[in-house]
Amino acid sequence: MADIQVASHKMKLKFSHGILIVFGLLLCAGFFLRVWKLSESSLWVDEGYTLNAAQETVIHGYPILPSGKVYTSGFLTTYLSALTLKIVSFDPYFPLAPRLPAVFFGTGLIVLVFFFTETLFKNRYLALAVAFITAFSQWEIAWSRQVRGYAALSFFLILLLFFLWRFLETAKKKYAILAIFSLVFASLSHNLGLAFIPSTIIFLFSYRFFDSPLLLKRRAVYISTIVISTIAVSALIYYYFSIQGSNFISNYLDFFADELIIFLLGTLSVFIPDIFQKKYAKQIIFISLFLFLPFLYILIYAPTTQFRYIFPLFPLMIILTSFSLWRLTHIVFSDIHHAKRDTMAVVFIILFALPGLSFLPRGFYELENGSPQPNFKDAFGFIQKTGNKNDIIISPYAHMTKLFLGRGDYWLKTSINRIPNNLKGSVINGRDYYVGAPVIEDLENLKRITNENHGFVLANFTMKVRLPDVYTFLNADYRFRMVYKSFAPSRSDFIELYRF
Repeated sequence: MADIQVASHKMKLKFSHGILIVFGLLLCAGFFLRVWKLSESSLWVDEGYTLNAAQETVIHGYPILPSGKVYTSGFLTTYLSALTLKIVSFDPYFPLAPRLPAVFFGTGLIVLVFFFTETLFKNRYLALAVAFITAFSQWEIAWSRQVRGYAALSFFLILLLFFLWRFLETAKKKYAILAIFSLVFASLSHNLGLAFIPSTIIFLFSYRFFDSPLLLKRRAVYISTIVISTIAVSALIYYYFSIQGSNFISNYLDFFADELIIFLLGTLSVFIPDIFQKKYAKQIIFISLFLFLPFLYILIYAPTTQFRYIFPLFPLMIILTSFSLWRLTHIVFSDIHHAKRDTMAVVFIILFALPGLSFLPRGFYELENGSPQPNFKDAFGFIQKTGNKNDIIISPYAHMTKLFLGRGDYWLKTSINRIPNNLKGSVINGRDYYVGAPVIEDLENLKRITNENHGFVLANFTMKVRLPDVYTFLNADYRFRMVYKSFAPSRSDFIELYRF
C-alpha cells in the first residue's frame, strides 16, 4: 500500500511539472505574439489621446493639455507612457516603446488567470485551458499591443479578484488591503475600473455569506437574482436611451451574437443545474457578481457603442466558459479516470474556443468594430513629403495631426457618435479640448477657411458617416482634389487626403 501511495505521489508530481512546463511555453508564445512587429501598425485615434497626454506629462510633470484642462482618463497609463517617452525618444512612425507596457500587462494576465483559476477550482488542467485561450485569444493579443489602459485594467481586475478570493479563504486582512490597492490601480489604468467598485463593496460587506449554508441551499435563487436583475435593469436602460434616440444596447447584443457568441453561450451554460454544482456554487456566484454588475455600469457609463468597454469582462467569460465545458466533460465521461477526463476537457475547451484564437504572429491585429484603425502613419508621411511650409491641415483628429506633425492646426468638429450632447466638453473657448486647435464648427466655416488658405483635409470612414455633408462637399467642389487614399487592413476603414 505504501509503495502504491509513493508511486501515485510521483505520478502527480510528474503531471504537475508537465503542466508547468506547458504553461511556461504558453507564456513565451503569448509574449512573442504580443511583441512581434509591435511598431508596424500605425498609431490610431485612441492611442493618440494617451500619447498626447503623455507628451504633456513629460513637459509639465502632469497631463495638463494645451486647452488648460487636465487629462483625467487613465492616469497610470498616461504616466507609464510618459516614462517610456522619457527613456526612448518618441517616434510616431515607430511606436515600439510606448506600446511595451501593454505587452507586459497582457502577458502578465496569462500568469494571473492561470493561478486565479487554479485557486478558484483547484484544478491545474482547467487553469491551463484558461491560460491557453488567454494567450492565443486574438482579442487579448490585439489590446495587448495598444497604447491604452485596457490590458492593464484587465490585469489589475483579475488581481483584484484573486486577492478577494484569498481573503475569503483565509480571512486575512492583508488580502483585503491588497485587493483595494488592485482596484485603485485598475481605476487609474482606465476609468472603467470604477465599474468594479460596487461589486467590491458588496463582496467586502457580505463575504461571510459565501460560506453560509444558505448559499448552498438557495444557490439557484441567488444566481438567478443577479442575472434577472441584470436583464431587468438593462431593459430599463434600453427604454431610457431609446427615448434619447440611441440603440446602443441593441448594438452590444449584436456584438455578443456576432463576435463573442461562443463565450456568451459558454458563460450562460454555467447556470445549467448539472453544471452549477453545489461544490462550485460560491465560485460561480463570486465571478457572476464581478461580471454582471459591472456590465450594467458599462451600459450606464457609456451611452454609445464602444465594444472595447466589454473587454475587461472577457477574462471572466473565458473562465466561466472553460468551467462549463470542463464540468460537461466530467458529466458525460463520468466512467473515465479523472485525469483522462481533465485532459479531454482541455482539448474540448480549446476546440470550442478555436475560432477566436490566433497562432501565427502578425504585425496588425484588427480591433472590434467601432475602434477605427486607419493608416495615419502613411497619410501624414505623405503630407510631410508633398506638403508646403504654409499648408494647413484640417482633420477630425487634430490630436493625431499634432502627434505626427508637431502642430494641431484645425479640428473639424466631429462627435464620436450621433448623440449631439456627446460634444459637450470637446470645445474649450472655441478650441479643441485635446490640443487647443481652432474648431471648424460647420460646413460654412470650412468653406471660409479653405477659401483663405491652402493645405489638406483629412477624411476617413468615420467622418464620412458622422459628417456626410462635409464629405459630399469635398467630393463635389472642384477646388478639392483627392491626392491620397489608403485602405487599412480592417473593416472598411480608410484615409483620404484632399488638396485645396
